[in-house]
Amino acid sequence: MEHIIETYGEGTKQLIDILKRTVKIAITCFNKYNDYYYYIAEEIENILFTEIKELGLFDPNTDNILLSNALLDSEISMEFLNSIVLHETAHFICINHLDEIGHGPKFRNVATLIGAPQEFTKTKVSLDLGRDTSSQLSKIKKLLALSESSNPNESHSALLKARTLMAEMNIKNIVDKDFIFASTLSETRRMNAKIKIISYLVRDIAGVYLIKEHTDYGTTNLRCYGTKSQVEIAIYIYEYLNYTLEKEYKIFKETSNVAGRTLEGFYYGIYNEMSSKFNSKDANTDSSSTALEIIRNDNEDKALKYYFLDSKITTTSSRMRHTNREAFEKGKEVGKRTSIHGAINKDDSKNKLFIK
Repeated sequence: MEHIIETYGEGTKQLIDILKRTVKIAITCFNKYNDYYYYIAEEIENILFTEIKELGLFDPNTDNILLSNALLDSEISMEFLNSIVLHETAHFICINHLDEIGHGPKFRNVATLIGAPQEFTKTKVSLDLGRDTSSQLSKIKKLLALSESSNPNESHSALLKARTLMAEMNIKNIVDKDFIFASTLSETRRMNAKIKIISYLVRDIAGVYLIKEHTDYGTTNLRCYGTKSQVEIAIYIYEYLNYTLEKEYKIFKETSNVAGRTLEGFYYGIYNEMSSKFNSKDANTDSSSTALEIIRNDNEDKALKYYFLDSKITTTSSRMRHTNREAFEKGKEVGKRTSIHGAINKDDSKNKLFIK
C-alpha cells in the first residue's frame, strides 16, 4: 500500500475541523443550486496535511483531500486555505458524480458554484497569494529580523516593538514546530499475529507510538506516530519485515507437516528472538533503550493531544504459551538470522520494492 505521512501540531486538528465545515457547506450549496439534479449525500473522508508537491490534491482512491505542509506557515491566510479546499471539493464532486477529471467546463462551473474565487478555478495558484503580509504575526517576524541589525538603535527599537506586539497577542512561540507525524502502516479486516508481531518490532526498533484505528468500513488500520524520521523508518521496517517474514512462513508451511496455530507460534517465536536483539541490557543499549522510551512517551503524549485514539497496541505475551511449540522454535530460528538491510527485492521483476 502507498504510505502517506501526515502532520499534526498545535491547532492542526482544529484547523482540519474548520476546513471540514467548509467542505460540508460547499456540498450543501451544490445540492441546493446545481443544475445537474444530482443530490450528493456523502462527504470528503478526511483532510490531511502532508508533504506533496501540490498545494492541494484530491485523492479519488481514498476520498481524502491532501494539503501541503507549506500551508501550515503562520502567514498563510484562512481565506487562501478555504479556497484551496473548495478547489479540491470541486474535484471530489466532478470525479465522483459528474464523470469529469481535470479542470474542464464542469469543474469550473462547480468550483464557481460552491464559492471558489476565480483564481482558484485554474490549474495553478501561487503560494504568495496566500501570504497575509498585513497580519500582526508577520509584523512581529519582520521586527525580530530587524532586531538582528548591526545598527544598535534600529535593533533595540525593533525588538521593543516586537515584544509589545507579542504581549498584545499573547504569543509565546512565533512559529510552532512541535509537530508529530503519522502514517497508516496497514489496513486489514482482522489484525492477525503477523501484523501484531511486526507492529511490536516496529515499535521497539523505531520508537513510534502505535494504535489500532477502527474505520466505518469494518477495517482496522495500524497507525504510527513519531518524528518524521521515526515514521519513515517505521514504514521501511514494516514493509521489509512484512515481505521477508511472509516468505519465511510460506517456506516453513511447505516443508513442515505441523498443524494448529502455526501462524501465532511462528511469529511469536520471531518476536521472542528479534526483540532480544534490541532490548539487551549491556551498558550501551540500556542507555539508548531508556532514551527511546522517553521519545516513545513523548510521541504518545503528542498523539493523545493531537489525535483521537481508538486503542493502543500492546504485547500479549500470555498467548505465546498457547501456540504451536514447533512453529515457535522455527520462528526463533528465523528471528535469529533475520536482519534489516538496505533494500527489498521481490521475486517479481515488475514489482521491485526499494525503500531508502
